[in-house]
Amino acid sequence: MERHDIATITAGYQERIRRLALFDPLTDLERKREKDENGKLIDMKGLGLLTLLFFFEQKVMRHYKTGVKQLAAFTQEVTAEQYQLQASDYSRLASSLIDNFRPGTGVKRTYSFYNWETGQDEQLEYSILKTNNFNTTTNEQFYALDDDGLELVFATKEFYSEFQLSINQLMLRKQLERGEFNGALRQVNEMRVAVESIDERMLALKQEIQRSIVSEETFDRYKELLNDSYSRLQREDDEFKELRQFVKETKDRLYAKDIHRKEQKTYDLILTITRELEAVHYDHSRLLEQTLSLKNTTLITAQESLYYTGIEAFNFDHEITSHIISVPLPLETMKGVLHPFLKVEEERTMVTTNTFC
Repeated sequence: MERHDIATITAGYQERIRRLALFDPLTDLERKREKDENGKLIDMKGLGLLTLLFFFEQKVMRHYKTGVKQLAAFTQEVTAEQYQLQASDYSRLASSLIDNFRPGTGVKRTYSFYNWETGQDEQLEYSILKTNNFNTTTNEQFYALDDDGLELVFATKEFYSEFQLSINQLMLRKQLERGEFNGALRQVNEMRVAVESIDERMLALKQEIQRSIVSEETFDRYKELLNDSYSRLQREDDEFKELRQFVKETKDRLYAKDIHRKEQKTYDLILTITRELEAVHYDHSRLLEQTLSLKNTTLITAQESLYYTGIEAFNFDHEITSHIISVPLPLETMKGVLHPFLKVEEERTMVTTNTFC
């Protein structure tokens, strides 16, 4: 019977459970049985997700004074046509939603689980919302997305997969800073998988462009998509360069402390991380070249194909001749219609050469 490497499979189990635990507040909201004045059941889980997206938007817009009052106004705006509620109901719902993500006691949410990596019962803490400011005049408490809340938003938005590599890069840096080299190596391996996934999507995108551009609208859409992809890949490439430098500095610092002699296994790990990161960066740089090729070659070729298809589909007799014959046009107007189809005027001239002694 084949033996499995259990240690490798269960590595990082706590971190994976932590990511699953972030969804618990939304599950708790789903259990709430709130109804509007017509007895219609309110989608509390949906409002919970909208609350996260609202706070995310506030964070992006740098609006730091966001509390129950602001959330209640947003909830009323977004559900006005869906539910029949009073102004006081919206305030109550907003308070309930915030308390769900940020308990009124100020204590972080907890999640208990059995850790299959360590073989022990454990408990982890996480924070979706954090207090951000307080208005003593109006007695208003303001909130903002905490780091765990930001990660939950990323996990529930469509662009999460697109930014997976950037998130991996951020986590790799943090793990290196904390000296978690086993976790860092696994992070590099996940980055390699992400790069391979992008490579596959690029290939599919190339084939899609070649067969799907049938109008200027689709051309513009793919052009914008490629520009966005190229910009994101450039940012990731810059981060790779900084990570390589950071890993080099970490390796040099460990070498200066004689870690290569005292803890050979730790030093071997940082050498492996350096080597694997170089390989992933090389593969990623090829994606930049592929995207540039898609922009400068495949996309332009598809546009030219679209142009010539239009030329071939143009029927001169039907579009021009029959129209002129069936609907007589004034002479001046006819000149304008025919002008694009006439040859440029040619005139033969004689060139004389004078020879000076």
